[in-house]
Amino acid sequence: MQKHLTKQGYRVCVVGADTYRPGALTQLKTMCEKASVEVYGEEGNKDSPEIVKNGLKHFEGKNFDIVLIDTAGRHKEEKDLLDEMTQNRTGGKSRLGVAHH
Repeated sequence: MQKHLTKQGYRVCVVGADTYRPGALTQLKTMCEKASVEVYGEEGNKDSPEIVKNGLKHFEGKNFDIVLIDTAGRHKEEKDLLDEMTQNRTGGKSRLGVAHH
């Protein structure tokens, strides 16, 4: 997605908050590097909402058009992951005043 958005002329950055899949942040950084997209992540931190909050703070004022947040995949029967997504969404709204759909 970041590659597509940068081709459209948007300044894009990514917060890597997938704390479940080993190697997720490394893979994300490798993929984004090819598109010259900056990535924020915290190796070893397993608190996804905290990473999102810190990432949004990191990118604040850096003149990006879009902040993408990469999180673990969700399934309707994985209540912990769905609760985490709600926390990420709430933190993002309050931090940037963005609408999530």
